[in-house]
Amino acid sequence: MKTIHAFSVLCFMLPMLLVTRSADAQINSRQNPPGLDWKVIETPHFEVIFPKAIEKDGQRVANTLEHVYPHVWKTLQHEPDRVSVILQANLAESNGFSNPRPRRIEFFNVPPQGAFLGPSDWYSMLSVHEFRHLSQFDKLNHGFTRFLYYLTGSTAHSMSFFCTPGWFFEGDAVCTETALSTGGRGRDPDFDAELRALLLSGKRYPYYKAMFGSYKDWDPLASPYLLGYYLTAHVRRHYGPDVWSNILDRTTNLSIQPQRFSQKMNAEIDRGAVTNYEETMDEIDSLFRKQVAGLKFTDVALLQNVDAAAWTYNYDPQYMGDGKVVVLREGLEDIPHFVLIDPVTHAEEGLYTPGQLNSGMFSSAGSKIAWTETEYDPRWGARTYSVVKVYDHTSRKVRAVTHNSRLFAPALSPDAGQITAVDCTTDNKFFIVVLDAETGAELKRFPNPTDEFLQTPHWSPDGRSIVFAKKHPVKGITISIINTETGEEDEIVPYTTLNIGKPVTDGVFVYFASPYSGIGNIYAVEISTKKTYQATSRKVGANSPHLSPHGEKLAFNDVTSDGYIAVEMPVKPDEWIPIEKVGDRSVRYYEPLIAQEAGGSILGDIPAKQYEVKDYSEFSHLIDVHSWDPFIDPFAKGASLTLNSQNLLGTCGASLGYEYNWNEKTSNVSLSVSYAGWYPILDAAVCYGGRASTFSDASGNTVIYSWRETSLAGGISLPLNLTKGLYATRLLLGTSMRYTKISNLARLEAYSNNNGTFLPVRYALSFARGYAWVKDINPVWGQFIDLSYSHTPFKGDYRGSLVSVRGTFYIPGLFRHHSFFLDLGYEKQKPDNYRFESEMLFARGYSSEFNEDLYKVGVNYALPLFYPDAGIPHVVYFKRIASNFFYDHSEGKYKRHRDLYRSAGVDLFSDLNIFAFDAMTFRIGVRYSYQVDQKSSAFSLLLGAF
Repeated sequence: MKTIHAFSVLCFMLPMLLVTRSADAQINSRQNPPGLDWKVIETPHFEVIFPKAIEKDGQRVANTLEHVYPHVWKTLQHEPDRVSVILQANLAESNGFSNPRPRRIEFFNVPPQGAFLGPSDWYSMLSVHEFRHLSQFDKLNHGFTRFLYYLTGSTAHSMSFFCTPGWFFEGDAVCTETALSTGGRGRDPDFDAELRALLLSGKRYPYYKAMFGSYKDWDPLASPYLLGYYLTAHVRRHYGPDVWSNILDRTTNLSIQPQRFSQKMNAEIDRGAVTNYEETMDEIDSLFRKQVAGLKFTDVALLQNVDAAAWTYNYDPQYMGDGKVVVLREGLEDIPHFVLIDPVTHAEEGLYTPGQLNSGMFSSAGSKIAWTETEYDPRWGARTYSVVKVYDHTSRKVRAVTHNSRLFAPALSPDAGQITAVDCTTDNKFFIVVLDAETGAELKRFPNPTDEFLQTPHWSPDGRSIVFAKKHPVKGITISIINTETGEEDEIVPYTTLNIGKPVTDGVFVYFASPYSGIGNIYAVEISTKKTYQATSRKVGANSPHLSPHGEKLAFNDVTSDGYIAVEMPVKPDEWIPIEKVGDRSVRYYEPLIAQEAGGSILGDIPAKQYEVKDYSEFSHLIDVHSWDPFIDPFAKGASLTLNSQNLLGTCGASLGYEYNWNEKTSNVSLSVSYAGWYPILDAAVCYGGRASTFSDASGNTVIYSWRETSLAGGISLPLNLTKGLYATRLLLGTSMRYTKISNLARLEAYSNNNGTFLPVRYALSFARGYAWVKDINPVWGQFIDLSYSHTPFKGDYRGSLVSVRGTFYIPGLFRHHSFFLDLGYEKQKPDNYRFESEMLFARGYSSEFNEDLYKVGVNYALPLFYPDAGIPHVVYFKRIASNFFYDHSEGKYKRHRDLYRSAGVDLFSDLNIFAFDAMTFRIGVRYSYQVDQKSSAFSLLLGAF
């Protein structure tokens, strides 16, 4: 008979601790602006909620979801409960997600400009992928997890997430989207190009490194989509369609065990997660090698030096007016930035580091570079924009050409005087537009009568036409050319279910990336004859074609084991291969899954039923209880039960709680509510209960005394996202007031809660600004400032005030990824008969003491020591070991007495992952501090997560 050890109990407590302690009435600022006319369509299995402006999309999504419903959950063998689906129309981002807390699915209505989903319709792919996630969540709500669900509500899902690796969730969804459509990531060789490059070069990472990633080596398998696709598909290929359903059933029976998933894989298929990984890599390595066997490869010339020690993306090599080449570089060491390369000497010049890139696509002409960045609404987190920015290398200046726009994939005209881009309106219509490159004024807008999705426009060399990709929800994708003077449009390739990426033209041919041969390469179609040829043959993949100013050279990205490398080759049409002579070497790893699912695409015949559209009232749906958390904290003082609510639109959060303090043997009840549907966020809370304490009487006996506390609180806050450019910038302004009445207290003490009323008011300002990249321990540059003032301006029985100023300031250290930072603080208390709780961290190693005046200067230097990429299987995986050296100097004053608090020491910590949980990295370590003034030492534990 097996026993559940203390380790398993800890595994049970940890996910519950992380989730429940974050559950309260406080909500974020991710709301839509007020005034949207929300509508709802109710179908047998879904509630689709959307703004009226995209009612057509609401009908389409409702039909799609109902159509795919029986197919998506089929191989999980569990029919999901009815779920709400929210369509977001104000976000200039391409995304979607499923969330069990509160249970819902959300779609962002802007499709991606990239070709990673192939020819499939955006809403259709979201419907399959995200509903599969929802089906996974419901499937996991069985066994021990189901037992926890009855106790806690949707918080129970955290248990399954901790024992089930993230690669399963995403990989299983990619398998489903691929098997049920003519697109999906599993069909696109660009999706796995980096993995093929590594395997074909002889590199293979161990399973845990592949799953958790690395700070030392760029790991494409750290993407749960790619790793998960192959691992889940491999199991289904060899063990049938029902295998994952069986494994999940076994896993959830006792999901308290973090290694349960791998154990039950072994029980079901005689292979655990590690063995399955090795067998999968063996199989696809063999398939990839067969794919390229006997192929002839075109010769290319490198446009850059290659650093074999650091995988680097050098996206979209493009020729500038002076013949040099610009790329967008990104890697473990490099935050995305533009680099200018001399193609002869390979000398490089860093040009500019853009801000929050919207898609990573850019365009160059003459001395200018154009791209789009995400621009944030200061208050409404569910409204973002995509604005065009231009960098001029001659003047070294950057300017925003548009504001509050929804423009994508900008392309400069040959003379850099105009910009063409795709405009996506808030009612989800797409247009090719032409802008003045100086003023951003719209010069032309071309009609799109078929409402097809438009992608990646590019000018012809004479500036008289624009070539772009066009996607139809059923027919697939094609390439069109539009005459900018007459508006006439010509489709130059038939609609296809193969990807077409980033078409460009020299006026004679249109060049584009496509996986026609099963390997992504550059193809060219002659405009006059519409004949297509294969222009490149590279081992792993070629994409992002661009022509030199006179059209004699073709630059593109070559995918290698060292990254996406900028290369070029001469344009020689007589050496190209006619498309009819190009063999298909597709691996089709997904093919057995098609027969296991529906036998083919289910997305070609989606019904067009007209559902009844009703008004959706936010105020009649403010309360949506999603969890009820019983919580016993082994590290604190008591137990609690909290009911948590958050409405689907994210405008109202509430919690109703009961807490028992087992030290005092008292209890209290509380209710807190936050409403974020208006520009400021409003908070209110009420709490009533008992308190108790002890004192020693004159005889030394311990005497217990008690009292009652009634509290009412209200507050108003304004969270602002002021991000512009590279630095993420946020400002929070707030004020709050609390009324507390203390009664039935017999013992009176100075500076303690006695009978009477207490009415403090607090004003606060928090400012945060900084940026960091993958390997940075702390922000490279950053400023984090907190100001607060608390006082008692109204009539009451307690009086006092507190001014608190705190700031942390980061600057780069001596070497890359090192960090020097200052931790500064000052507080001033004016206690009449009440002392406010200090808001400043005391000098490290000391216990906090009351001071009327207190200042602190902390000096820190953090640095990485090494990157182990190793651990204990199923338990912990260490990615980085780092250290922080510190010295704190603090001085406090109370009445006429001054005290020094000085300490020096070192933190030793590791960034690590635990169990199978790859969605969060923990920072755990130990601190040694020497208290200079007390001449003593102390050790303490460090805990954090990100």
